Parts: sequence; structure tokens; C-alpha cells
Amino acid sequence: MNKLSYFQNGLISSLEDLEIIANKKHGRILVFSDTHNIDSNIVSEVIENFAQDVDVLLFCGDGIDDIGEILQDALNNEKQQEKLPELIAVVRGNNDPKNYVLSLPAKEEELEASNYKMFQIEIPEAVSFMVAGRRVFASHGHRHCVNFSMDNLYAIAENLPADMIFYGHTHRGYQEETQGTLFLNPGSLCLPRGGQEPSFAVVSFPGITERYTVEYFTMEKTLLGSYVFSKI
Repeated sequence: MNKLSYFQNGLISSLEDLEIIANKKHGRILVFSDTHNIDSNIVSEVIENFAQDVDVLLFCGDGIDDIGEILQDALNNEKQQEKLPELIAVVRGNNDPKNYVLSLPAKEEELEASNYKMFQIEIPEAVSFMVAGRRVFASHGHRHCVNFSMDNLYAIAENLPADMIFYGHTHRGYQEETQGTLFLNPGSLCLPRGGQEPSFAVVSFPGITERYTVEYFTMEKTLLGSYVFSKI
């Protein structure tokens, strides 16, 4: 469960959980991007079905309102908090605002809108954190010209250094491993390009030296309005 007590530098967690995640023996990351605030139900369904089995939920930008709705629900409802992994990491896309406003009742019994305490969280262009001894770097990618070249991300991986680099922006799923670093774009949940299906990814790694396991998933809406997920 995400305690939602630490809101800094694009990381939403608790200081205690950040340390625990950094020192775990294995890790799992749920990563998605480019929802563009089209259908928040899709985001909710992904979280409902996958978030409780991972350590980190990583959003790579363009659709911050979708994440904001999830956070707002969790702030007001502990049952929703229980569905969230211990760490949520978010970055700002080229279509996202720099800040997002959330509200929290001053007291649990004060539920009228006039009694809500407003606070603002800053959405950074990049985040960096540790999971199970591995350094993760994530950005939306537009500042790194990912539509044209991966060179800027290669340079970040070398200079940081980073074990995993995640990005979005292109709306196309992509992965490669170069000199021990995993580069991954989960594709777009709502607006895929290049003939691809809507997609997101789950990245697992059993330890510091083992290779990564990447699973891509797509979803299909049924006639009853629910979603069915399948591996790509």
C-alpha cells in the first residue's frame, strides 16, 4: 500500500518505503505512458489488475490528469490506497502542466468542499530512483529528441549511470538492452501509433545481476464495458 506521505521530485511514497524498495532483492515495475486524459477508466483498470503485484507504478507523461484522479481517490479512500504500489513515479510530458493540485480534508469528518486543504505537487521532467539495487531514470522523452534518435538517452545511461531508462512520447512500444542498460518505451494506452495496439509493460528483475524480463500487455473493451488484458 502506498502511504502517500512523500510528494517530492515526482516520487509519491513514504521515506520508509523508498528505502525498502531500493534495498529489495528483486523488483517489478508497472510502466505506462501517453494516456492523454482520454479515458481514466483504462488507467483505473490497469491499476486494479496489475498494481498490487508490483513495487513501482511509473507514468512516463502526457496524461497527468489521469494519474491525478487516481491520487485524489486514494487520498480520500484508504481502500484505494491499498490498491497502489509502495512507490508511484511520474514525469511531465509536453502536454502536461508543471503542477497538479490535490485536495485533502483537514479532518476526516470534514468532507465538504469548503473544508478541503489544497496542496500543489510539482511534476518534474525526469525522475531517478533505486529499485532492488538498480538505478532507474525516466522522462517523457521529448526533451531528448526520442522521435529521431536514442543518443541522448544513451548518454544519460552512461553518465548517470542508469540500469533502466524509461520514456514515452513516440506512442510506440520499444525495448533494447545496450551495455547492460534496459531502454524501454511502453507504448501508449490510448493513442498507439505505427499500427501498434494500446499497450503498457511490466518489467521484472530477480536480482542485481540477473537480466530483465519484460512483458507487454494490451487490452480490449468488452460489450459489458470491462477490459480484458492479454500479453503481446
